[in-house]
Amino acid sequence: MRLYCLLLALISANLVNEKVTRVFDATTQLLKTSASVQIRNDGKASVSVIQLSADAFNADKLIFLDAKVGNKKLKIDGNLKASLSSPLEPGQTVTLEIEEIYHGSVKPFPTEIKQADKQLVLVEVNLYYTSPYKTETSTAKINIGTKKTESLSKTGKLEGSAVKLEEKKDFEGGSSQKSRVHFENNSPFLVAERLEREVEVSHWGNVAVTDKVWVKHTGATLKGSFSRFDFQRQDIGPFITEWTMILPLVAKDVYYRDLIGNISTSALRQDYRADETVLELTPRFPMFGGWRNHYTIGYNVPSATYLSSDASKYQLKVPATPELYNEFIIENYFLKFVLPEGVTDVDFKTNFELERKPDESRYTFLDTTGRTVVVFEGKDVSFKHAAKIAVTYNWNSILIFKEPLLAISGWAVFFLVLLFFARMDYSISAPVSADKKKN
Repeated sequence: MRLYCLLLALISANLVNEKVTRVFDATTQLLKTSASVQIRNDGKASVSVIQLSADAFNADKLIFLDAKVGNKKLKIDGNLKASLSSPLEPGQTVTLEIEEIYHGSVKPFPTEIKQADKQLVLVEVNLYYTSPYKTETSTAKINIGTKKTESLSKTGKLEGSAVKLEEKKDFEGGSSQKSRVHFENNSPFLVAERLEREVEVSHWGNVAVTDKVWVKHTGATLKGSFSRFDFQRQDIGPFITEWTMILPLVAKDVYYRDLIGNISTSALRQDYRADETVLELTPRFPMFGGWRNHYTIGYNVPSATYLSSDASKYQLKVPATPELYNEFIIENYFLKFVLPEGVTDVDFKTNFELERKPDESRYTFLDTTGRTVVVFEGKDVSFKHAAKIAVTYNWNSILIFKEPLLAISGWAVFFLVLLFFARMDYSISAPVSADKKKN
């Protein structure tokens, strides 16, 4: 172990960040970072792995990390180590395009405001580029989308709707200094606290999708009572009145309801150019900081949209998460696949971190052994994950006739029983013989 640490430290010392350019985007509830990092190998041996690092003051809030060389995406493990497609030879340089998303780094401050107040937020980042390697030149700026600032660190300067941070040169790896910006941000702080997605497959040609969503406004909490009269006079503010959800173009039988019943304040339209169906949602009441809402979206799509087969092997490939709203974030995620009765050898592939739970069983009409329900759980899924999942299973297509045969057999037995009882004699008098009838 000591030898491994020594080698890692030696390799780190041989890599140098020649030039780093960072752009922070704090215009929404998520802090998004784009960094261009030019790395040089000053050692005598080739390097195939580069250690990445989250921002020193936001490391525990990192929910997404992506790195590319050109158009080629790099594989990143759980320790934030990026594997290069080809070794970096001594004296050579490589430029990494790094993208990060932090959830909870744009913090409301103060945490409570009155209905008519504007929302102020606080963002704190590392003035230095967080890396285990020495950096020669580093520049950064924070886009805040407004000129209305309350305060800035001395290391920052307001330029238009962005804060330009002080340039840093020739600093060692692990350097840190907090740089903060306090500014106005009235964008919707809408977070899906919980999402339960259920996909039910029918080999009769339909896939039913149901999304149960629990959302919360995570902005500054509303202080005092809510006034509908005052709200009617507010043009802008830290409240949420509507959002847009994207569905498949072929979605049909769409419904939008909550615990009370169907919600009619919504609009559904098909956008053939974008190959999607747009569902504009308006909740029963506007959402202020700290308020929650719960609703259910359901629709059907033809099975050919998601389901493919090769003999008795089937693959169900679906978006793992719905596009709930622009730049959505899901804190707790639950996914269920209700597969036909009699499936075997269920497996899955996904492009994001997902934990498979023990399978469940569900009985519906005319089921005898129960349908297999495959259950998954995940956390902190964002719009950038472009989450997809493919579930494969084996299923004998002859089983499609099982339920119709059961129904036919049941009705046949029912009518035979009726026929049997209809032909029985229920009279209580003794039968009269033929001779007595003649007399």
